[in-house]
Amino acid sequence: MAAPDPSPSSIAPHLRGRAWLWFFLGLMGMVFIYWFLATALISQTNRNRLRSDQQFNIELADRCADHWWPHASDGVVNPLWPWVAARLHGASDEETYARGRWFNVAFSTVCLAALACWLVFRMPVAASLGVTTVCALGAFLPQAVYFQPETLYFAFFLAAWIAGWELLGANPWRGYVAMGLGCAPAYLAKASVTPLLMVFVAVSGLRWIAAVLPRTREWTPRDWSATRHWPAMLLMFAVFAAPLVPMFVRNHAVFGDAFHSFPKYWMWQSDFGGESVPFMVRFNDPLERAKMTAADIPSLKNYLQTHGMSGALQRLRDGTWNKVSDFLLPEGNWRMHRTGKPWRHVLRHRGLYLLPAVLGAAIMAFLAWRNAGPGARWTGLLRGVYLVGGCVFLTLLYGWYDAIGRGDRFMMSLFAPIQVLLFLGATGMRELAGRVGGMVYLGMQWVVLGMLVMRLTQLVVWPCFA
Repeated sequence: MAAPDPSPSSIAPHLRGRAWLWFFLGLMGMVFIYWFLATALISQTNRNRLRSDQQFNIELADRCADHWWPHASDGVVNPLWPWVAARLHGASDEETYARGRWFNVAFSTVCLAALACWLVFRMPVAASLGVTTVCALGAFLPQAVYFQPETLYFAFFLAAWIAGWELLGANPWRGYVAMGLGCAPAYLAKASVTPLLMVFVAVSGLRWIAAVLPRTREWTPRDWSATRHWPAMLLMFAVFAAPLVPMFVRNHAVFGDAFHSFPKYWMWQSDFGGESVPFMVRFNDPLERAKMTAADIPSLKNYLQTHGMSGALQRLRDGTWNKVSDFLLPEGNWRMHRTGKPWRHVLRHRGLYLLPAVLGAAIMAFLAWRNAGPGARWTGLLRGVYLVGGCVFLTLLYGWYDAIGRGDRFMMSLFAPIQVLLFLGATGMRELAGRVGGMVYLGMQWVVLGMLVMRLTQLVVWPCFA
């Protein structure tokens, strides 16, 4: 993006009287529709708890009912969701299953309401409600009806993305604490937050380098302190690591590796049933594990020796295509929906709901770049690298993993961060983008709202998913 965000008070609408009224009416309407659709999805879809890994999650929850902290991992599922689900334990697996699904709906509702309240201080009422509703329908609602950890992960992962974005413009101590507090529960839910941390460290490192070099020092805004950055990074990693220590200690005691996770080995396998399952059985036996040599442990080196560079590139290309196409076009085609036929997805053509934000932010960045000074350009460039680089890096990793882990729930974790950060960036560029930029920004809001109105009308009139 081409410019740092101004202070919230300078870019938010004048939140008095009717503005607050319209916001809370819109928020209540969004919550009502969210629960209406969630009720339809829960009653009509995913009624078999034996589907996917949901029954396995219930069994894990039973094992950690008396645990004081989410620290016990079986090496596949990180401990946060089983630990939370254990607090929802019912008289039967079916009751636990129902409670877990409704908990995910309630938890996501609270998180989405908090997101809308945070956004309304940084962008107009229409934009804050539109962005939040797109995130609700595109990512949270489809996953909330499953007895799985993704709902928790999506929420904390989004919080981490936002914290990193804000820290590239101004870096108060509390921002680093927020980043650590977002990443820690995200990691306890799924370790996939690690690449985002790597991207943030790299991009914020570029911010620091420019801040200390004499020729580029003037690019750094007054609210960003180079002397504070690395001590605050240590604080961030301390906040991040502290809740994970019990899990690391147990992993070392059980598996001989504090950072043990079977998926990090699955990354270098291509047949789950033929390779991954036998490997897990052998690895879980301490005697067999002691006999393993470097050739027995899946790694990039071993994978390349077996499949060659051409095989690796083919896997990356095919997997990335599968992941991106499932993410943007879950229906698999652009055909119109036949009347009377159940909906397969909440948002049939999910990628279309990102298009206004992507195109609008790109046009505004072009317009703002011409009027921005070197400091605003540098901040905007760093934020662009953070968003685009993070999404590309994670997409490639998910694409590589497609041979083992199929489905779109991996990529769905990127849906809300893309939508939220593009609108935050566009909001921050309104002044520099001029009159034309203001019209583009207004168009972004109303195109999104128009698409939502059309889709929600379809879903409310015909809430049939099975």
